[in-house]
Amino acid sequence: MAWTDTSDTCVTVFGTLIRLEQIDEQTAFAATGPMQMKDLQFYNTLATDGIDNAAALALALLIDQMMSNGYVATYKAGFDSGNATAALTAILKVETNTVENLSDTADTIYSF
Repeated sequence: MAWTDTSDTCVTVFGTLIRLEQIDEQTAFAATGPMQMKDLQFYNTLATDGIDNAAALALALLIDQMMSNGYVATYKAGFDSGNATAALTAILKVETNTVENLSDTADTIYSF
């Protein structure tokens, strides 16, 4: 899926990252898609793997809560909070993954 402002998932991921203070609210939508995980506020390039995993998991839990509670997204078949969080964590902990990759993953998990 392309990073586009006509996609509910992309717009929701963008808004979620702003609300969770992972990107500055002044960041343009178009510039956000290619941003890498290492560019988000949670990412610490000096952290050990254990800390990176914990930070990614913490952010994934918040994203899942916002998607399911704040945006009233429903899980697609085969997903629940546990495996949704695991899928999001897997994307978040790889520094070179992009916000567009995160949005693609969210699109496989949630219906808006």
